[in-house]
Amino acid sequence: MTATVRAERARGTSAPRALRALVALQLIALLVLAGVTASRFRVWADIDERPHYDYVQTIAEEQRIPRPTDLVSPEVQAITDRTWPQPSQTDRAAIGQTGRSFEAIQPPLYYVAAVPAFAAVGDHRDKVYALRIFDTLLLAVTVLLLWRLARAVAPAARAVAAERAGPPRGAAALAGFSAALLVLLWPGVVVRSVTVGNTPLELALATGFLLVLWRADGDTRARPMVLASVLLGLCLLTKLTLVLLAPLFLVVLARRAWAGAPRAQWALAAVPLLLLAPWLALNIERYGSLTVNALGTPGVVGSVQTAGLLDRVGDMPHWAAKLFDGVLPQEWILQLDVWWVRLVADGLLLGLVAVGIAALVAGRREWRAWFFALPAIAGLGLLVGVYTLTGSLEIFLLRYVYPALSPLALGAGIVLAGRVPSRVQVAVLSVGTLAVFGLWVRFAGFYWFNDIGAKLGI
Repeated sequence: MTATVRAERARGTSAPRALRALVALQLIALLVLAGVTASRFRVWADIDERPHYDYVQTIAEEQRIPRPTDLVSPEVQAITDRTWPQPSQTDRAAIGQTGRSFEAIQPPLYYVAAVPAFAAVGDHRDKVYALRIFDTLLLAVTVLLLWRLARAVAPAARAVAAERAGPPRGAAALAGFSAALLVLLWPGVVVRSVTVGNTPLELALATGFLLVLWRADGDTRARPMVLASVLLGLCLLTKLTLVLLAPLFLVVLARRAWAGAPRAQWALAAVPLLLLAPWLALNIERYGSLTVNALGTPGVVGSVQTAGLLDRVGDMPHWAAKLFDGVLPQEWILQLDVWWVRLVADGLLLGLVAVGIAALVAGRREWRAWFFALPAIAGLGLLVGVYTLTGSLEIFLLRYVYPALSPLALGAGIVLAGRVPSRVQVAVLSVGTLAVFGLWVRFAGFYWFNDIGAKLGI
């Protein structure tokens, strides 16, 4: 090893220590923010927490999957009207979709899994917080799986050209993990992961699927790929938008076939559909369609726009810009009228896109760069495709691709760890983390801790 390399490594030894400190800070912040969100976010969260809860309640108390046209339970309406434990006098049938269990369009896995948490306490309002705690635990599982994924992927990065002063042992994994935590800390991700809904399970399952698939990619035995195919089926049983993982699954099957795996492995592509089949069959029996929308009619994408295809394509940049709002939860997007909030929110998403592209350019010949980018690319293609074919404006919501964003950040962080000076990477991650903290101070002081917010001028 040359004297120059030794000197470069000596100057960079502070970077791993700084990364460890930053990751510790991020983990503590995520724990605190998740806990405060679970306890302080109003009941109900505006974005569909009420029908998600009703879905769980129907399975727990009636042992059936609801229809989207079913009325929400009397308990849900009483909690909504602040009369609980006394009944509400509101006629649920007279208030339109608000009075319906419209999230019953979703696959059932999350709602079945949440039943034990729902049943753990007696009072129906307390059950809201029990489900939020369950969701918070799922978020913690996602964090653990992201770390294991970072450790599984990082060794290849550490092995790159030791003579070029590559990152010290473990630094690449820490860099990728810190980048993933930065995305998990976005207010939109935290709120959707903690309030009642299927987002936390889709995050955990998608991350677990990627971990298993990464291991299966380098192993021609059948067992790892069988597990990956089962996990993909569970992902689809949680949310259909996780079909964005399917292209990567097929690519890994092709890579394994090229490496000598038996041709019979292609049968594994049917496993996710077999797991999804009972729910699809139930929909056909009930509605005469594989899926159903919130009005109880075939299809999940809502009303088709009357504008022509060329008009929809021309309007796409305008509607696609709405993806930038997804750094924040939809309940708080009015805060985007504050100039610096808009600047920070847009900067966080643009920064993620920039580092993702930089990782693809720098590691264009490396499989791991594409492995983590493909789900995000497929997710964007899914949104564009659904809009182009149907004109549904509701599809341009960033939360539909949240499960692809943390892995994208993780992969980019690991790929760039051997190409970007360690101190630069730590600085970028630190600035991004401080920017997210700034958003949280604004929102917490404005919505939850008004006395403190008033003192801070928020």
